[in-house]
Amino acid sequence: MILDADDDAVVTRRAKRPRDDAGVFFGASDAFASAALDPVLTRLRASACRVEDGPMRSASIALLDETSDDADGVYDAIRGAFAAARGTTPTTTRAQLCVYGTDDHFSTWHRDEVGDELYKADALVIFLSDPRDYGGGEFDVGDASVPDRPPRGSFCVFDARRQLHRVRRVTRGERRTLVCWSTDGSAAREPLVAPRPPSTAPPPATVKVVVWDLDDTLWRGTLGDDGGDDGRGGRAVEANDALVRAIATLVDRGVVSTVCSRADRGAADARLNALGLRDLVVFCDFGDGLKGDRVRATLEAMHLSSRHALFVDDGPANRADVLRRNPGIGALSPAAAEAVLATAARWGKADAARARLAQYKVLERKAEARRDRGGDDDAAFLTSCRIRARVVAVAHDDVDGDRITELLQRANRLNFTKRRVAANWYVADEAVGAYDAHKSSATEKRCWKVSCDDAFGDYGVVGVVAADRPKDGKAWRLAHFTFSCRAAGMRVESAVARWLFETLGTVDDGGVLDDIRAVDASCVDLSARSGVLPEPVPKTKRALLRGWCATLQLAPWLERRGYEVACEPKTYAAVRFSSLRWLRAATDDGAVAALSDAALAEEAAARRLDGDDGDGGGGDTAGLRRLRGYDVVVQDLEVDSIWPVARYRGSGRRAFPLDLAHRDAACAPGLAEDWALLWRRANECPRDARAEGLAEFLSAKDVVADARWLRAALPRETTLVLLTTPDAWDPLYASSHWAAVLDKIPVDVRAGLSARLRDVADALREAFADAPGVVLVDRTAHLGPGAVQEHTHVNREAQVATALAVIGGLEGGDAMTGALEGEEDPS
Repeated sequence: MILDADDDAVVTRRAKRPRDDAGVFFGASDAFASAALDPVLTRLRASACRVEDGPMRSASIALLDETSDDADGVYDAIRGAFAAARGTTPTTTRAQLCVYGTDDHFSTWHRDEVGDELYKADALVIFLSDPRDYGGGEFDVGDASVPDRPPRGSFCVFDARRQLHRVRRVTRGERRTLVCWSTDGSAAREPLVAPRPPSTAPPPATVKVVVWDLDDTLWRGTLGDDGGDDGRGGRAVEANDALVRAIATLVDRGVVSTVCSRADRGAADARLNALGLRDLVVFCDFGDGLKGDRVRATLEAMHLSSRHALFVDDGPANRADVLRRNPGIGALSPAAAEAVLATAARWGKADAARARLAQYKVLERKAEARRDRGGDDDAAFLTSCRIRARVVAVAHDDVDGDRITELLQRANRLNFTKRRVAANWYVADEAVGAYDAHKSSATEKRCWKVSCDDAFGDYGVVGVVAADRPKDGKAWRLAHFTFSCRAAGMRVESAVARWLFETLGTVDDGGVLDDIRAVDASCVDLSARSGVLPEPVPKTKRALLRGWCATLQLAPWLERRGYEVACEPKTYAAVRFSSLRWLRAATDDGAVAALSDAALAEEAAARRLDGDDGDGGGGDTAGLRRLRGYDVVVQDLEVDSIWPVARYRGSGRRAFPLDLAHRDAACAPGLAEDWALLWRRANECPRDARAEGLAEFLSAKDVVADARWLRAALPRETTLVLLTTPDAWDPLYASSHWAAVLDKIPVDVRAGLSARLRDVADALREAFADAPGVVLVDRTAHLGPGAVQEHTHVNREAQVATALAVIGGLEGGDAMTGALEGEEDPS
């Protein structure tokens, strides 16, 4: 490599320096933007190692072996790029993935040369990242007209021996390229960079176990050299207090720790006891041998995947060996672990009772007992364990709801249906079917939880089984059959599979349970309460829920408290008709009501208003008379808060929420237009009408006025529950997936939407905080970090918190005894 004589990492772009930009070719290929490349790039990214050459450059690099199964397509595309640029297909070096993370760069102007002159002039740089996914990282090559951040799938071919080039510092996100060079054939595909095996890797997204080395890791120094254990007078070992504290913190978050060390067992146990850690670690391994194999054996004994493990060791060779033999594991030095584990209090989930640690101690005792029994076969040992399994129908407010959700989100090895659920998955809706009676596409659903214990202890809830079928009585379909690894090898899943077929008869399982059902599960004593939901509560009150997700989720909670529940609408496509503005407009204007009739006959049957033929006059109150038959009316204000309103053709004088799928319906410039563009990128709905004029948000004052109108229109004994719209645009509340989406949305748009929702919520609080007969529930107040999954959905914890707030408001508030002052009953 030859550096420019006046090398400067901060040279202004297009600085006056002698460069020859002749022969720079810039093009694009669909092959480089294809999703077919993703598996290759994901694999390479996981194996990338750091390359840091002082202030000159920093990046992560991985080589693509031409003999790997997925390499042929990549090298075919590379040859095609050279052919397009130069008209020939030269022999090339191995391609290397170059990953520039935040603050990475190759900002020194340089040329690519080697002393033996094996390389020809041409370098190929393939741009793999969407320019919106990173900031900075501009690519400069001579004075050529190459975009600063080229689009994904584009490539550049240039004479790298003669032309100066550089990559500026990345300021945000991650920039990825694939690079290779042409050769003269005598060193075909020789790597330009031959990195050492990687010895570090970041923790996986979900860490369930941390594997610790001891000497020079958990404490500084080596046991046996400290004078305290063998009397030789060496220096005393000193605890790494940060890591010692981290172990206790991790236990309280449901993340267990184990040990893989070459220290003497007796001395190590004594030291761990002195630090208060011996009871906090399980499956400890003391001995010799390569740590890669030992860590793998420990994880197998714990029934855990290496993709959920982190290894901490001071030895780079140990970490490299563990990385090589345990795919997906994280590996850190003690110093790096201190920095990473500073956030340990946010890992996992709260487990103040340390139940997860207790369950792994049960597994540890069982493993020791099995090892002590020696020659017993599997069936004999399992019979001696006295395994008991209990199958119980899941209720909408099941006490184990969080555990059930966790299993369906995180289980992998024993997830036999290979179906996962999103973080906004809710037991009552997706499994039990408690909401389905309120939807037009209702299905019958059953869900059971499986718990077990044996002679060694209680394992808690270890499985979830769910099935559904159309209400026309067709065969059951297996929806979920998922078990925890803590039940692995106990044959509980085989006993449950047999029970399921005996209970439901024919089950369409796609054959996934055939082998499981064939296993002898006579060692399992299974009992089941296979009834469906709890006995219904007598209905003494009536509730109407107007909205979609946020209101449907309240249905089972109210039903269990004696409410007969009705919901509108019954299809997502009709959500805009649940708004207060539409209800008020339809009441005043028959033409507005006629629009919904034409759009959704099914919905119109549920809310049809008597009126004229749609000429804009003769408004009706039949809909309001229907609302007056309820003890509680719950109104979700999402549509009124964040959907622009417009007049529709033939709708008369009134403006009401716009179906944003109408791409020919224009919104006013500014926030409404920005929001409509975002919505249209993510959604598609029926196009049943066209708007006239520009759509704009209702003012906060308008939302309050419509809510006052509804309160005055309802009988004084009816309670009105108003649900505000949660702030999905504040990154504080975003899940990792939604945070990645928010990062692509302009900050001013996000801030505008957040401010819009705050303004509406503040206005509602001012108007209704102490109003009789009104329960105002601020859904943003019930959000926690990571609660928002996307702009309309929140996680289970936030859903439950909202339901409890509504119930609390209804059961703790005073019934309305008089009409609101200054409001007239429109009837």
